[in-house]
Amino acid sequence: MKDEQLTTVEQVIRDLEAAFSRNDLESLVALFAQDATVESYLVSRVFNRKEGVCRGRAEIRELVRALMKRGVPWGGHEPPIIRGNTVAVEYRSASSDAEKFSVDIIEVRDGKIQSLRAYAGWRAVMAATQRGDALQTLDDDGLDLLFLKARTHYGWLDRPVDDALLRRLYDLARMAPTSTNTQPMRVVFVKSREAKERLVPALAPGNVDKTKAAPVTAIVAYDTAFYELMPKLFPARPEMREAFAQMPDAVRERFGYHGGTLQGAYLLLAARSLGLDCGPMGGFDAPKLDATFFPAGQWKSSFLLNLGYGDPAKLQPRNPRLDFDEACRIE
Repeated sequence: MKDEQLTTVEQVIRDLEAAFSRNDLESLVALFAQDATVESYLVSRVFNRKEGVCRGRAEIRELVRALMKRGVPWGGHEPPIIRGNTVAVEYRSASSDAEKFSVDIIEVRDGKIQSLRAYAGWRAVMAATQRGDALQTLDDDGLDLLFLKARTHYGWLDRPVDDALLRRLYDLARMAPTSTNTQPMRVVFVKSREAKERLVPALAPGNVDKTKAAPVTAIVAYDTAFYELMPKLFPARPEMREAFAQMPDAVRERFGYHGGTLQGAYLLLAARSLGLDCGPMGGFDAPKLDATFFPAGQWKSSFLLNLGYGDPAKLQPRNPRLDFDEACRIE
């Protein structure tokens, strides 16, 4: 039954792509349920309204007709990621000045598309901001994925993580802001058995088994010589390299540590957004780890992040969080 369901979902995605590629409006619309919804930043532009949602085949038909007339230049896409009735597809744009990528989340039931949610990539969001278009906020599903239902995982399924997904993960995380665009984070994705064996001696005893079981352990580090790349990262102000070079070593390293750790948090959220589960850890011997993986001394570790597909049966009860009044004040 599960294989039949997967085949149906895959076929719907293939039919969707085929209909779009040949500009077959009615075949494409027929793939949607009568009461289907489409959420996209393009809806606001096409219909000139604030709400970015189409409801029902009639509105979806008008949206698709407008997009076909405009000749939206979508190119190839990454292989779809299918989990049950849910499909994630990343499309890449062939345009040099429009959106660079967009991720579509598609729900298929009874052989029809029930909903399609198109999330623009970081570059598209930046472009929309410059044009003054209204930006969408995350819906409840997005908030659940990143925060409300996301958990720290300690047990892992025996399911590998592709290198291509790790590259996509970094491509997302690097787009988030850092002070002066320094981008000091450096990452070693530990996957092989040999690399895991080198990592284990630096781990706290309680972190050994979970790290061995995780498909990937990211060593989130920072580059103490991050400033050497400032002419590339901040071409409008290449003199920033010299400004950082003249700082006291401790001040400059603290700057790199803060920026690299901030990027590590972006990395965690990016991983969740791509369907990976996470298990951040601080229990390790940093000098021992750095001597093993960064013997030159230029990179230094900040924290570890197990990545993969978590085993929900091994989740622990969620601990309480501080209330706003306990952790914040407004002045």
